[in-house]
Amino acid sequence: MKPYLEKIVIDANNSWALHLEDRVDNMPFEWHHHPELELTLTINSRGHRYVGDSIERYEDGDLVLLGANVPHTWCSNEKIDPELPFMVRVCWFSETWISDLLRLFPELRRLKPLMKKARSGIVFSAKTATTVRPLMEKLKSQREDERLISLLTILRCLSLDTNYRTLIVSDRKQDIEPEPRLAAVFDYLHKFYTEPISIEELAEMAFMSPAAFHRNFRRQTKTTPFGYVSRLKLGRASALLIEGELRINAIASTVGYASLAQFNKEFKRLKGMTPREFALQYRG
Repeated sequence: MKPYLEKIVIDANNSWALHLEDRVDNMPFEWHHHPELELTLTINSRGHRYVGDSIERYEDGDLVLLGANVPHTWCSNEKIDPELPFMVRVCWFSETWISDLLRLFPELRRLKPLMKKARSGIVFSAKTATTVRPLMEKLKSQREDERLISLLTILRCLSLDTNYRTLIVSDRKQDIEPEPRLAAVFDYLHKFYTEPISIEELAEMAFMSPAAFHRNFRRQTKTTPFGYVSRLKLGRASALLIEGELRINAIASTVGYASLAQFNKEFKRLKGMTPREFALQYRG
């Protein structure tokens, strides 16, 4: 299922858009994307959050930042307090808006790496979500100028979070800032991850012994070279499953698996479900 393009309208008298939504019955699956960045706070519900190839359970107070054109949706039939509606508080702003902000106010420079990583989707720590929640809830009753000041305060809070994590497996190359000797290895793996790899060849590329290469790679990525390649393969496979245009055996072959059984086994180990179960989550 391909995401539909949502048209975000930013009023001529504002530089960004605020969306306040209360739903009585549920939060339906609405798989979409848009060129604006999005900061979403989900209140009084628990369910599933879909961001790119990531599917996770979320709880009340889920706070997520999404980069431009990252496909996403939240889906829930479960309220925390049955007497209250499902509530969503969303801030939309353009990449140009952020760029201009950083150019005019260098004091906000901590936002720059955060906005870059938003292309992989970011879920913030519970501590930051707790801090930001009252600020976002207050937006509803504020004047336009007050809202702008609050948004800047919110963005500052986000930039201070050292425990956030990214969501999309297939796009995590940008989260890695490798030491120079490993940079060529990452470029190679992202180009040729569907091909057989050799630790000896990768080590030679990095001008290291195999043992030193393995140690440095694991320190950089928290996984082995083969584990990293598996994540790349399964990230691409997830995107193809979401698109729904190829059969599962064709997808396995496309991303470099000679055995469908091995593909199914590794996919379930990483995602917690089979490729077929994953694909069904996105069928509209």
